[in-house]
Amino acid sequence: MIANFVRLLCLRICPALACLALPALALEPRPPATAPATDDTARLVNIASRAGTTTGGGTLIAGFVITGPGTKTVLVRGVGPGLANFGLSGLLPNPKITLFDSASRPLANNDDFDPSVTPAGLVSGVGAFALTEKNDSALVATLAPGSYTVVLADTADRPGIALIEVYAADSGTARISNLSTRALVGPGPATVIGGIVVQGDKPRRFMIRGIGPTLTGFGVPGVLADPILALTTANGVLIASSDDWGSDRSPADIGNTAAAVGAFPLPRGSKDAAMLVTLAPGSYTALLGGTNNTSGVALLEVYEAP
Repeated sequence: MIANFVRLLCLRICPALACLALPALALEPRPPATAPATDDTARLVNIASRAGTTTGGGTLIAGFVITGPGTKTVLVRGVGPGLANFGLSGLLPNPKITLFDSASRPLANNDDFDPSVTPAGLVSGVGAFALTEKNDSALVATLAPGSYTVVLADTADRPGIALIEVYAADSGTARISNLSTRALVGPGPATVIGGIVVQGDKPRRFMIRGIGPTLTGFGVPGVLADPILALTTANGVLIASSDDWGSDRSPADIGNTAAAVGAFPLPRGSKDAAMLVTLAPGSYTALLGGTNNTSGVALLEVYEAP
């Protein structure tokens, strides 16, 4: 089922979402012959999630955590009309992004990116595709360590498929240690596709989770009943997959890691998905869908793990 899930849902969106639907797609995990050495200098520098968005519980929301000394400059983008250049339809007509701090106070927002501030929706040093549609949005913010949230919605509350992106936009010591996206998951093009970019010199361990049922405990309605999660390389090779995290080979390790990074715990018998992976610097794609093509609200999370 995992193989079919990856084969059907890998779509070419952008360099950060570089899972290619190739005819000869390799779908079996290929573990290294020896365990690679890890290095804490490896870090998350980008997450880009494509999903359907609507009002209420189906709003597309990205969260991220900045740790370390000093501040971090980030580029945040909300793309709807510009995705037509990649052959997608049913797009969000006019995305607006709003950045909030951990106290839910709005810090910045953008509706229609300003070419004088973010030419082509970009800043120096960020390797994203250029924005050409004026209704797409982008903002730059320099932030102190803490937790932040970005909400993406249409200016007229219309539904559609959109891409929400958070990029590290400087080379300072502060780092992005956790990235997440909450979205309405559905079959086909409504599958959540998350592009993850890891930067550094050596591999690092990460925890990736696809959460549905446990969100009911936080008052989220209409959750995805049985998430299925897959992680591939930029060339579409399956690295790992998860369906029902308690059935994983190392559920105790996943639970201990969640506690160590400050993530909320998952009930042992839940249908949520989770995995621990060691990733070399590079680009990866996480695919989050529902078993049997089901729909619902789900949360995709990526944590730097100790």
